[in-house]
Amino acid sequence: MAETLPGHSAVGGAAALDNPAHVVHVVAAWRSTASVYADPELLAALRRDGSDVGAVNEPDEPVEPPAGA
Repeated sequence: MAETLPGHSAVGGAAALDNPAHVVHVVAAWRSTASVYADPELLAALRRDGSDVGAVNEPDEPVEPPAGA
């Protein structure tokens, strides 16, 4: 059986509903994950054991997609 890509069901569901909102969310999450894996220093920091530093504030502004996306 063929392996499916992450977000594949989101794409099909969005197409069926004519609503790309879920796909936009999946792509934004993937982009954030990819940026962490692309930065060896950040990836190493996130893989270290550490203690919980508490709650994280909501961002002041939504993440905007890059120009031309």
